[in-house]
Amino acid sequence: MEIKIDIKNCSECPHFESERVYTADSFEMPFEWKCVKADNRVIAGYVEWHDKVKIPDWCPCKTTNKVGLRRMILSSAVIYLDGKVIKDRYASEVEVVPFAEITNVELESWDEKTQILYLKSI
Repeated sequence: MEIKIDIKNCSECPHFESERVYTADSFEMPFEWKCVKADNRVIAGYVEWHDKVKIPDWCPCKTTNKVGLRRMILSSAVIYLDGKVIKDRYASEVEVVPFAEITNVELESWDEKTQILYLKSI
């Protein structure tokens, strides 16, 4: 069974967990946000009550529309599909898979800084 919910930030997600961050200032009450589904990956390390935290691109529950996924595939430097490199802009020995052949996949994670895309077959 699949259940889809719309959320505005990670704190509304059932996979969300937060932990208090203690500081020298007793009036501060920041939290560290983590994603349990992503092996306790840190969403944000220091979040106060007024902060607006974006849902990260690597969110395991985030659904990506086909246009967004296509844009990620075209702009990626390295693409992994089910753990195997299918595109590497910097290595000549990797057999590049044409975009048209990348079908029936979903986003596993995307690192915007390094432009590495992880896909999995569905």
